[in-house]
Amino acid sequence: MKRPLLSVKEVAAHLGVSEKTICRARRKGLIPSKLIGRQIWFDGDAVHRAMRQAAQDHLAGGGRAGRRCTNGRTPAAEEAPGQ
Repeated sequence: MKRPLLSVKEVAAHLGVSEKTICRARRKGLIPSKLIGRQIWFDGDAVHRAMRQAAQDHLAGGGRAGRRCTNGRTPAAEEAPGQ
């Protein structure tokens, strides 16, 4: 049996982001959605695949993910003398 479709609110809660962020990502075409009547719905599996692919694309394209230290400074700034 196929899983039920998720609302904007449910997807936002699942991903830990705001509903506005989900709507923005939908408008940009970053996550797939279905318009049924006037309601926007998401297939949870399709959203998960899209987010995983976007993360892989970001890392493969030289994105900044993973290059920052927990204190917000870049690793090079951590090693620079006199700081």
